[in-house]
Amino acid sequence: DAVARMLQEGFGAAEADMAERALREAQVEAERLLAATEAALATDADRVEDDAERAAIDSALASLRDARATTDRDAIEAGVEALAAATAPLAAARMKRGIRRAVAGRRVD
Repeated sequence: DAVARMLQEGFGAAEADMAERALREAQVEAERLLAATEAALATDADRVEDDAERAAIDSALASLRDARATTDRDAIEAGVEALAAATAPLAAARMKRGIRRAVAGRRVD
C-alpha cells in the first residue's frame, strides 16, 4: 500500500512538473516573440502596410502581454499564434528587403 501510494504521488508530481514546464516554455516563447516584434517595429515600422495592419499588430502585442502575465498556457499559446499571424506580412516585407540588399549588384545566372 505504501509503495502504491508513493507511486501515485510521484505520478501526480510528474504531471504537475510537466504542466509547469509547458507553462514556462510558453512564457519564454511569448517573451521571445514580443521582443522580436518590438525590435522589428523599431527598425522597420515603414514596412507595415497600413493603419489596419499596425492596429492588428498592436492589439496582438497587448493581448499577448496580458496573457503572458497569467498562468493560462492555452491563452499564452493562442496569443503567440495571434501575434505571429498579425506580423506575418511585416516578416515577409522584412525578408524581401533583406534579400534585395543581399543580391543588390549581383548577377544571378
